[in-house]
Amino acid sequence: MKTEVKNYDGETMVLEHDGSDVSVSYIERMQANIERDKKLISDGVPALKRLMEIAEANRSGQGTYVSRFLLGLYNGPRFPFVLTSLRGLDTSILDDCLAVLEMDTKACRQEVHDYFDNGGERFEVMAARYEEQE
Repeated sequence: MKTEVKNYDGETMVLEHDGSDVSVSYIERMQANIERDKKLISDGVPALKRLMEIAEANRSGQGTYVSRFLLGLYNGPRFPFVLTSLRGLDTSILDDCLAVLEMDTKACRQEVHDYFDNGGERFEVMAARYEEQE
């Protein structure tokens, strides 16, 4: 038996299987996960870009929290993040943080810095600012 499913890039894949309940259920779960991940990415990437703008501007205390949040995703062992810091954020910024966190944990297709041109350099500039504050 053959079943068509759409991959992450929207291309059709043809999966051959035996038609059993187990294989059909697996394919349905796989397709549901792909659709979930696509939604998480479509919500998370714009949120990540908005957060990066806030972090790079760093004009307020919220910018510092956002920088630390992003650095924690970039390199958690190097930049531990205190979750209670999220309480100091405006609701819309918190929503963006949660969207990025959900994308990064459930639909991790690449590292957060790889969503940007020169992302590694941009995050290291942010890191240098963070390390100066410590």
